[in-house]
Amino acid sequence: MGVASKTILLFTIAASYIFSSNALADSTVNVLLQEWRMMSDKARVPSGKIKFSVQNRGRETHELVLIKTDAAYDSIPLKPTGGIDEEKVGVLIDEIENITSKHSKAMTVNLVPGNYVLLCNMVEMEPEGKEEHYAMGMRIPLVVE
Repeated sequence: MGVASKTILLFTIAASYIFSSNALADSTVNVLLQEWRMMSDKARVPSGKIKFSVQNRGRETHELVLIKTDAAYDSIPLKPTGGIDEEKVGVLIDEIENITSKHSKAMTVNLVPGNYVLLCNMVEMEPEGKEEHYAMGMRIPLVVE
């Protein structure tokens, strides 16, 4: 194999690595949880296999619930007992429960095009009253194209 052929081969291998790394980066959604907000580095993703990498930077335990729904992400009705009814608002895709303070967890799911909501649906009784994480702002929309 000549020098030119080796150079082309190395370039092809490098380009394949860069392309696959970018494809992997595009299919990962980084989510940050903290009292009383949720943030994501992506609002839109392509359909297919998507990895959710979730970090809890808050003091309290949180969760990440992924629901496919056409309901507005910030106006899902609450149950009288607190939180939302995950089964009635749309299709519950998956969830990561009990993400404790300063810890990370991940999940990978196969998503079809549509509208989704990422939320924390934890409800806790505190001395000052009920803490409903969703109602307090822990929700964001996600569009799968």
